[in-house]
Parts: sequence; C-alpha cells; structure tokens
Amino acid sequence: MYHQNSCLFYKSYAYDNEYNGLSHCVDEGKRLAKVLGDNRVLFMCNHGVLLTASTAERAFDDMYYLERACMFQVRKRQKCNVILFCCKFSKKDCYLE
Repeated sequence: MYHQNSCLFYKSYAYDNEYNGLSHCVDEGKRLAKVLGDNRVLFMCNHGVLLTASTAERAFDDMYYLERACMFQVRKRQKCNVILFCCKFSKKDCYLE
C-alpha cells in the first residue's frame, strides 16, 4: 500500500535480523552502522527502530510519520487478512509498501 507517509521513506530503510541483546561494546554500534548504510531508518528485529536525522526536530518529525506509515500498513494487512508477522523477517517479505 502506498501512502503519503510511507513514501517519505521510500528506499531509505534497512532491516537488521540479528538482535544480539544489549550492546556493551563499540563493535555492536559499528555493526548497526554497517547494516544501516546510507539509509535513514533501521528496523531492528524484535527490538525497535533506529532513525537518523540532522536535527532532533527532523528526527521527531520523521519518527512521527514513520509510526503513521506503519500504522496504516498494519491496518491494511488486518483488513485484508494478511499474516502480519513472520518468524524471520526479510526485506523481500516485510516492507513498507
């Protein structure tokens, strides 16, 4: 489903399927930065979202619209009786449409 909120994040997000628990070292930050790459948003499997922005105001705005895009996606899938969650997320199967 394309929605004006989800279009803000078109091709600017990545997924991290490896949740290693709490990070206590710099190596985990480097790994996440590598997975994030040139994207603005990183969805971390079973953990949450990491969002990058140039200012706190921009980050707040982006997070608000990202949450709205996700909300519309979930509502659409519920209405169409589509399975919402899979055991292992992949960019092919689970994405902002």
